[in-house]
Amino acid sequence: MITPGVHDITIYTNADFDLTFTLEDSSSDPYSLVGATVLAQIWNEDGTAKIDDFTVTVTDAANGTFKISLTEIETAALSAGGWYDIRIDDGTDIYYWVRGKVTLATGYTS
Repeated sequence: MITPGVHDITIYTNADFDLTFTLEDSSSDPYSLVGATVLAQIWNEDGTAKIDDFTVTVTDAANGTFKISLTEIETAALSAGGWYDIRIDDGTDIYYWVRGKVTLATGYTS
């Protein structure tokens, strides 16, 4: 069993958002994402409604590196923060690797 790491994020509305992760196993070796499915979503505070799906791009599967992102159009549509998590399905097991609070901040420059 994997206990998810906690990483809170701030998303600025009206701007692109992306964040890169590199997963490691308990020995600090890269966790291979070859053949794995990575999902990441934002949910409301009480977990009853999905707010949005992140786009997930695996950038180096062999070394466990991937990026989650939202476009400026998607961040402009966000009306509330909440909680997010990242789920990995490696074909054998499904784990939540990272979770955290999503805070929205307003970008003023246009």
